[in-house]
Amino acid sequence: MYCIVNATDGTTSEVAVTPLQKGLGDGAAQVFDPSVALFWGQKELRTTTNNLTITYRCFRNTDPSAYTKVFGAIKDEAVKAGGVAGPWGWAFGLGAVAAGIVEAAIGSSGGDTLRLNVQQTIDAGALLEMTNGRIWRIQQSGDGGGLNGKWDWTMEVESWGCSDARTLPK
Repeated sequence: MYCIVNATDGTTSEVAVTPLQKGLGDGAAQVFDPSVALFWGQKELRTTTNNLTITYRCFRNTDPSAYTKVFGAIKDEAVKAGGVAGPWGWAFGLGAVAAGIVEAAIGSSGGDTLRLNVQQTIDAGALLEMTNGRIWRIQQSGDGGGLNGKWDWTMEVESWGCSDARTLPK
């Protein structure tokens, strides 16, 4: 399995692709190091006063070459669009660039099966509080694959940082 996560605040966008994971069984957990799973602030501390929209997509991979195609397609288009590369992701100065690149790359995924597909919007008013660290879970389940034809995937996301609460000037 692997995941593609893209985030945008309408001004800036970022996309991250997790490393391909093999041999995950029922109930197995995979913890990604922040250096390969950071999807906001990859280039530098990223501040925003806008809502943050995050799209999580995780795929069941049956052919490693399909993953290579997806990762390569995102990388190639990111370079063309002027994205600043990190080890597993890219940051862009334009809000919609990451989403377009991801959509194009998913078309090259071959036999990979989309298992988790969730979009959330974090209100701008909650962002400062989140710099004190929060954990949330994204979960989807369905039929078609896995044991007994059923699957259930959960992604746990952690925000991190540090802040002091302060009143913003009006």
